[in-house]
Amino acid sequence: NEHTKGMIGIFSEMFGSEFLQNAALLFTHWPMDKYSIKRRKRSGLTRENRHYEFNKKFQEIFGNTSDLPSFYLDCEYDRDDEDEARPYRNEILKVKKLAEQMDPFACLD
Repeated sequence: NEHTKGMIGIFSEMFGSEFLQNAALLFTHWPMDKYSIKRRKRSGLTRENRHYEFNKKFQEIFGNTSDLPSFYLDCEYDRDDEDEARPYRNEILKVKKLAEQMDPFACLD
């Protein structure tokens, strides 16, 4: 949307387009309860097509040439339901691992 495009444009102006090398897509409304999983499956919404769609848009708008990694979280998961809590923890560990592997981005003024 226009808000996101504007925000990324501001970051590009502030930090240069290289900041996208240290960026990732984080989808925070990706419920992992059984009903939501079935609903996504019926509608054909997958992690793969969401990843592709957003990376394609970023490449069209901002000209980055590599895919941004993507992560899928349910920030309102039921902590008492292990079927919801486990995917949340696993995804957070993936985000942490990526952050630890990236070179620090120097923010110079």
